[in-house]
Amino acid sequence: MISGGVAFTIQGSTAQIEVSLHRFLRAVTSGSRDFLDGIGAAAERQTSRRFQTEKESPDGVPWASWSPKYAASKHGEGGHEPHPGLLESAGKHSILVLDGHLQDSITHTVDGLEVSWGVTDIKGPTHQYGAKKGSYGSTGKGSPIPFGNIPARPFLGISADNQADFEEMAREWFEGMWR
Repeated sequence: MISGGVAFTIQGSTAQIEVSLHRFLRAVTSGSRDFLDGIGAAAERQTSRRFQTEKESPDGVPWASWSPKYAASKHGEGGHEPHPGLLESAGKHSILVLDGHLQDSITHTVDGLEVSWGVTDIKGPTHQYGAKKGSYGSTGKGSPIPFGNIPARPFLGISADNQADFEEMAREWFEGMWR
């Protein structure tokens, strides 16, 4: 007796079932790399969109705004000159997009039957999870690193819309195996 899950009945000769199973297994093993690569590329685009337009976590929580001290020192007014293609109105750079390095480092990998994505920029974990003032130690002159608290601004993860996109991609891939 089956408790939960999916049950189905296959009708036909053993030879037909065997041919179908071999076809299915061949399709899964040969096409999974392309499928997973497509999922990874979609995850990269979705993450990049958070930097460009959404400015919120995968759960829909808006990213924290800059502290007044950071806004005064780095908000396109002296200090670090932001990348011109990444400026918002009034010549100010966007949250998490000063020079584009973090966003440009979004990448994915496929290993066997797994796909993962993230960023290669060393600042990624700090912005994803946040950091407390001084949590990385101090400079040679005793100043804390970071000099102030950095709030978490999650950009990696799967939103409800992302999940729906992945499910549609999986459905199309699975249906394509039988054509």
